Amino acid sequence: MGEGTDIRRFLAVLSGENYSLAKDEILAIAEAEDLKARVLCMKDKFLVLDAAASLRYAIKRAAITNYLYEEITILPKPSTFKIESTKRDLIKKYADDLISKGFSVNLTSPIYTFRAERICDYEFFGIKVFERDRRSFEMRKVQYRPFSKPISVHPKLARAMVNLARAKKGKKFLDPFCGTGGILIEACLVGARVYGMDIDMEMVKGSLKNLRYYGLNATVEWGDVSEARKLGKFWSIATDPPYGRSASTKREGIYELYDRAFQVFSDVLEGYLCINLPDDRSVEIGENYLKLEKVYLQRVHKNLTRRICVFSRN
Repeated sequence: MGEGTDIRRFLAVLSGENYSLAKDEILAIAEAEDLKARVLCMKDKFLVLDAAASLRYAIKRAAITNYLYEEITILPKPSTFKIESTKRDLIKKYADDLISKGFSVNLTSPIYTFRAERICDYEFFGIKVFERDRRSFEMRKVQYRPFSKPISVHPKLARAMVNLARAKKGKKFLDPFCGTGGILIEACLVGARVYGMDIDMEMVKGSLKNLRYYGLNATVEWGDVSEARKLGKFWSIATDPPYGRSASTKREGIYELYDRAFQVFSDVLEGYLCINLPDDRSVEIGENYLKLEKVYLQRVHKNLTRRICVFSRN
C-alpha cells in the first residue's frame, strides 16, 4: 500500500460460532483484496482494527462478521439516530453530544446507527457501515437448492473457507471434491474464476444444476483429484473432502486419498488452501507438503470434530 492509503479505525462485531476464525476471516479478506489491516484489540465478540478505508466495501464478502462500524472523524449532517452499546454511560455521553449538535433520537427507523464501546484501552465511537445479510446465506442452504445431499457444508462455512483461502477476484480457484457445489457457489459470488471436480458424475451434474439456479458460471469436470494438474495453477483452493464413512472414496483408504490430494495441492497451489479434515493424522499429512498456517476446531457431532485448516505454499 502506498503512503497515501487512507487508514481508518473500525469496530467489528463478530458472529458467535468461532471468534478466532471470524477475526482471521476479516484479515484474510483484507489480504485477498490487497488492503492493509492491523488488529489493535480483541475482546469476546468485539474486534478493533486499523484498516484501509475500503474495508467498508470489502467486508461485504464476510460470512461470520455481523456488523462493521467505522470510527467517526467528521459527523454527518444532523438527522435521526440511535446508539448501540454495552455501556450505558457511553450512550448518554454521545447521545447528549449529538443532540446538542442538532441530531434527534429515533430508536425504530433512524437515518444513522452509531456504536459506542470501550474495548481494552480504546474508546470507540463510529457509524454502522455493514450488516451481514443473514437471509442470503440462509436461502442458499442445501434444502433450497434444486440438487441436494446431506453432506453439504453450510453456506456460511463455505464462504468463510473461500475467504480463508484468500480467493481473489479474477484469480483461479479450485474445489477438487466439489460435491453439490456449495463452495463453488460462494467462490463465484466473490468473483473468482472457479473450477470444480468430483469423481462422482452425479455430483458434477448436480453442482452445475445448482450453479445455474443461482445464475453463476464455473468449470466443473468429472475426475479424480489427481487430474486437477491438467487445469494448471490455482491461486486458492478450498475443499471439503470425503471423511471415509458416509462419503465415497471409491474404496481407497482415506489417508491414502489425503496424501495423494496434498501431493496435487503442492503442485498446483500458488497461494492458500482451506480444507476440512477429520483428525490430527490428516493434518500431519498436509504438513508433509504445505505450510500449516492455522487450525480451527469445530464440533460437528459427538464422534467428529472438524479441523478447518489453512495451508500456504510458502
